[in-house]
Amino acid sequence: MLIARVRLPNKPLVVLTVGECIYIGDAHGVLYVLNAPYTSAVAVFQSVGPISALVFSDNRLYYGNWDGDVGVVDGNKINFGSHIVKCMAVHEDLIYASVGDFVYALDFNLVVVNAYKVEHKVLCMSVFEGVMYCGMGVPFVARIDDNITTIGKSAHETSIFCMCGEYTGSADGIVMRQDYSDLERHVVVYKGKEWIRSMYSQYLFSEGKNIVADVDGIRYRLGTGLKNLYSHEADVVGVTVVESKIISIGLDYMYYVYDIGFGFEMSEEEAREISELMGS
Repeated sequence: MLIARVRLPNKPLVVLTVGECIYIGDAHGVLYVLNAPYTSAVAVFQSVGPISALVFSDNRLYYGNWDGDVGVVDGNKINFGSHIVKCMAVHEDLIYASVGDFVYALDFNLVVVNAYKVEHKVLCMSVFEGVMYCGMGVPFVARIDDNITTIGKSAHETSIFCMCGEYTGSADGIVMRQDYSDLERHVVVYKGKEWIRSMYSQYLFSEGKNIVADVDGIRYRLGTGLKNLYSHEADVVGVTVVESKIISIGLDYMYYVYDIGFGFEMSEEEAREISELMGS
């Protein structure tokens, strides 16, 4: 059930769940926090440029902006020139930031540990089975270990905008489950017509103005089918979950709050048992 549509002063660009809080960064560099019931946003920080990336680790919130800054909210920052910080991720006590033609690895004090030159701009990053993977501005996938290695060209037709584990979303409107050991062994799990800009999981992502979801998959990890859940008036650029609520942000200046009503949450063992019963 859609319970709130809240207009922000500026276009929101990025959203992140931290515990029971939601953080939203906007095109004027304002960072907002939302607390339950998530129907109002409070400005808590001002960046010098539009906030394009957020991650949380080591009890600190980190941001990236369009001016090439990576910083700690209300703390220090480091600048990587005039390129936009496309995305950020945390893995093994390091913060990874994609800026221009490089992916930088920083410690929690923002000291650069490594700088990886990339063949194609990295638009998204995600950890799967202990390895950091990157989706690129052409449909290539890379892996970061001691270096950055381009695995190969995916079956997407164009840029990979978002990743969640082994799942990738692209401007071609397709969500795929990748086999990173052999990209030809991909599986198409959703095929739409608009850009897949953001992804929370294989059960929740955006396609153009629409939020596409499998509510049972979000609730209980037992998917029963994806469908359009609701729509913004302009493209959705971020979607996340907090407690029993989906929070989405769009270029219509809005964030939406949709209650999926968990009711209860099953353990993995309970989910397996029910899955076996359903399959019997």
